[in-house]
Amino acid sequence: MFMAQRKQLWVALIEKALAKLHGSYFALQAGRAIEGLATLTGAPCESLMLQVSSTNPREEPIDTDLIWAKMLSSKEAGYFDSVDICKLHSDWHEVRVQGMFPNKANGPVTVTSLTVLERAALEFALFQEGSRRSDTVDSHLLDLCIMVFRATFTSGNKLSLGRLMAHSKRAVKKFVNCDVMLEPGEYAVVCCAFNHWSATLAGPTTTQAPAW
Repeated sequence: MFMAQRKQLWVALIEKALAKLHGSYFALQAGRAIEGLATLTGAPCESLMLQVSSTNPREEPIDTDLIWAKMLSSKEAGYFDSVDICKLHSDWHEVRVQGMFPNKANGPVTVTSLTVLERAALEFALFQEGSRRSDTVDSHLLDLCIMVFRATFTSGNKLSLGRLMAHSKRAVKKFVNCDVMLEPGEYAVVCCAFNHWSATLAGPTTTQAPAW
């Protein structure tokens, strides 16, 4: 009612657009600010965890030297448990590529070639398509990982992978990302996921490969 009196309908319009995108208004319940930032901007977003997960004792320890003192004091006061960052660069060039993950371990993996002409900082992000639809739950999320390799072209114009330059953490999340400084040369970007592989079955199958 307050929005209608002030003629501020943009919030309701954005909510309706997101409900259409994810399948229903029910799919918009809960979530984190980083999901909204990623959806609205399409830019790489990152969560800086301020405490080790109680459900994963093997998680890497937090390096508090890299976190601002003010953020630590706010965390200790119970104001938040993580910081969501949207890495939106107005002067950067953006490229988006869609693909499908293979359903089996012996399926073909899509590799994206990248030519760097001069030394540059790059941000890579891998998003799982439809991760908030009403027919999808967290147990169906893929364990995503994105890797950047040095690459060369052999005879027959075939791409050969070389040294691993950078990679994201392998995580069961809606998206993962990594950043790297690359020198001029040829590179290959490989998007991976493993927990959706299915066994080979006799007869035809209608299983659809997950998209990214």
